[in-house]
Amino acid sequence: MGVRPQTDLGNGAGAVKKEIAEFFRTVMGQDSERAARCHQFLTGLSGTEEAGPAVS
Repeated sequence: MGVRPQTDLGNGAGAVKKEIAEFFRTVMGQDSERAARCHQFLTGLSGTEEAGPAVS
């Protein structure tokens, strides 16, 4: 078999899993913020000439 990646970096496997979980919570929060900002932009463009025919 190949070399198994080390999941215990001296902090215990539980600490590594918590770090990974926190990373994904952060990413998901950032995605939500970007989606909200995008929605604001689209709302601002809705009904304007800049929106073009796809946004009505």
